Amino acid sequence: NVDQSFATWYQTQASQAFGSLFTVTIPFTIDGDITKVNTLVETIQSVSVTMTNRQGVSAARSVDLK
Repeated sequence: NVDQSFATWYQTQASQAFGSLFTVTIPFTIDGDITKVNTLVETIQSVSVTMTNRQGVSAARSVDLK
């Protein structure tokens, strides 16, 4: 939940130059025997993301990693 962090940021004057642009980093933990996999892209083929705030939920966006 980033509601408090976003609320704090958007109340600052500095945020006005950036609009709603932000970056998020989400680590993935892979369990099991991955020695048979050449690259991580072979294990995680795509990622789908939705964003939620007080106004609702965004449409899902997917990124194919291949």
